[in-house]
Amino acid sequence: MKSKATGFSPAEMLYGFELTMPTSWAPPIEECALEESIIERVRSLNTELQNIRATGVSKMIKNKNKEKNQYNQGVKLSTFEVGDRVLKLVEQVKSKLEEKCEGPYIIKYEENNKDLVHGDRLKEFKSSRYCCRVWK
Repeated sequence: MKSKATGFSPAEMLYGFELTMPTSWAPPIEECALEESIIERVRSLNTELQNIRATGVSKMIKNKNKEKNQYNQGVKLSTFEVGDRVLKLVEQVKSKLEEKCEGPYIIKYEENNKDLVHGDRLKEFKSSRYCCRVWK
């Protein structure tokens, strides 16, 4: 089965050819010189395998960039200030009736390039006069 990212099967990336299953294998029709076929196979591996791997790597990089762009389209930038009240999304909800958020928490300080909790996991907390959580 071919990988979506590379366009090649793992066997093709490793060995340079598609593996044959016992049901699809056919015995060779003619006798061939074993030494010549081994030398030819080594030559083809030296050239084809490098090309297959280079193509696979370039396709994988292209696929990763595509996934990155798709992910970044869905991310909403949210800036929080010191003193803001936030809800933190629970990483693994154990049951469907369990709360999906914890909190509210108060942001006490901001570190320049460190995340104790990733910004994608935080939502702004707003309370109403009835003390119910209201999402912005």
